[in-house]
Amino acid sequence: MSNQNTAKVTPIERKRRTKEEFDGMNLEYEIHFTPIWKLFGFKQSEAKQIPALGRKVPVRVYYIPGQDVVFPHPLVPALNPFHIFDVLEVALCIEYFLNGTGFAPYFYGYHGTGKTSFFDQLHARLGLPKVDIILGEDSEVIDLGGQMLPTEAGGMKFHEGLLVQSMRYGWTIMFDEYDLLPTRQQKMLNNVLENKRFTIEVTGQQVVAHKNWRVCACANTNNTGTGGGMFVSGGYDASVNERWFFYEKQYLPKDAEKLILMEVSKPFIASHPEVRAIKDEKGKEAKINQLTKLICGTVEDSVTPVPCLIDQMLLVCERIRKAHINGKKSVSKSGMSLESVMSTRSLIEWCKKTLGLMSFYASSAPNLNEDVFKTGLKLSFINGIVEEEKSIVEQIFDDSIGGK
Repeated sequence: MSNQNTAKVTPIERKRRTKEEFDGMNLEYEIHFTPIWKLFGFKQSEAKQIPALGRKVPVRVYYIPGQDVVFPHPLVPALNPFHIFDVLEVALCIEYFLNGTGFAPYFYGYHGTGKTSFFDQLHARLGLPKVDIILGEDSEVIDLGGQMLPTEAGGMKFHEGLLVQSMRYGWTIMFDEYDLLPTRQQKMLNNVLENKRFTIEVTGQQVVAHKNWRVCACANTNNTGTGGGMFVSGGYDASVNERWFFYEKQYLPKDAEKLILMEVSKPFIASHPEVRAIKDEKGKEAKINQLTKLICGTVEDSVTPVPCLIDQMLLVCERIRKAHINGKKSVSKSGMSLESVMSTRSLIEWCKKTLGLMSFYASSAPNLNEDVFKTGLKLSFINGIVEEEKSIVEQIFDDSIGGK
């Protein structure tokens, strides 16, 4: 399942423009309608099996006022063409974000499963502005509304926070690390979510939420303190969970991540120095096929498939994630446990770094070179984790590539 067609969607219906103000700028947007399957990169065959995927949904496209020049809204997340959506996740959330139907979504799960990425990419495709707040044990709902800050003239002026701004202008606000917010503060926030009103304590002004205001939350736990021994702040109070629907986000299936890495590898293979050095088309094609087999593997039936670069990456990534889960559960048969974990984003960067180095060294390393492979992993993941875990990840790499 590929999402390459997502960025090439051609709107098929158009309506009048709506004016919108953002940070002193005047913008306009049109509503274009696109089938769900095409917008989120599903196969058309899936739409035949699930007719709802053929439904056309509204997509905002922003313009400079009075012109036909598309102007990306600063708060609409950047589109990642490699993101792979799950049909169920889209089905669970799209009605809420489009129409405000039902409870707000709360995605929880292990680090690196793509919780925040899902909401970012959903908004990127729908063209909806979105802001994020990272919560902590010292966060207070009153402060989320805004603060008094000093002015150049020596006085004080109230500056609205993202919570109030999102309510006023109809943006989505995502609360990240929601389970770290103390229970008392969660109850205060629940009142805002339920009543769609926020009173600015300093000024006494009451802000009524825009009809398009939406909220979502992400966390490692489902806010109960359970699940892999992961910590939640402030104890558990069932009442604070009554405004959300909870969905446990999993890591992408290996087949899906392989498709992503295969798409990532295509431009590297096509522009490889050994390919560019060949003049005749048949020779180019043969070299591309050779590199594709080395990097992406082959679809030919074989009793003993030849390991390819991507398969080895996925094996290392899988073992890193297992060690992370073991660490959270305090159980590790192999004796390996990690606090750090490799996300799909890090996996893609590892692939890019490795292929880039392979292209640079080209004839010096025409075959899969373990040093280049490991260097790519260090640059994209190992060098960014705590010192005591670096040797564990390197051991996982050595064991995986050695076939142990």
